[in-house]
Amino acid sequence: MSKPHQSTNKPEKRRSFVKEALSVMGSKLFIIATGFVTSIILSRLLGPDGKGIITSLLIFPTLFVSLAEMGIRQATIHHLGKQKYSENNIISVVLSLLLFSSFFGVIFCGVIYRFLNNQNFTILMILLALLFIPLNLISSYSRGILLGKEKINLFNRISCVPVFIRLFLVILLVWLANTHIIGAIFANLIAASV
Repeated sequence: MSKPHQSTNKPEKRRSFVKEALSVMGSKLFIIATGFVTSIILSRLLGPDGKGIITSLLIFPTLFVSLAEMGIRQATIHHLGKQKYSENNIISVVLSLLLFSSFFGVIFCGVIYRFLNNQNFTILMILLALLFIPLNLISSYSRGILLGKEKINLFNRISCVPVFIRLFLVILLVWLANTHIIGAIFANLIAASV
């Protein structure tokens, strides 16, 4: 009695895994290179003062997003991959955490800005900076869902497209339109919303 062919599926899976790993690595390299070019352009156009204002403005939302991620992306990948719980339950929990974290983050960072009372920050700058919290959390949590569902190509696109758009908008708004700090913040915000 002959054994059924089982080995044909393993090389295909291995090839697929290597291809997906290389595509993720390539997208990470693209993100780093594009971010580096964007940072050089911003440093040249805004100078140390403008770059310092943007960094000090966005430090609180960035720190809060880092804390609010709390390993949720990794947990989402794990639970979606294991398929122990239903996909709808996992995604509804992630959405609940997203809403709670976004609301708390906007309030918390808004209070910090109020107490700082930095004369370099306009109301428009603060409002735009606060929008970073929900947009970056949406991006982070959705990437976890995509990886958990093994949608690597879509994950790569979601990771690469905003970085490219940010570079394009920095060139358009900060360099060509000469909008300085507000243009740089808008470029970050529009890229994050994409």
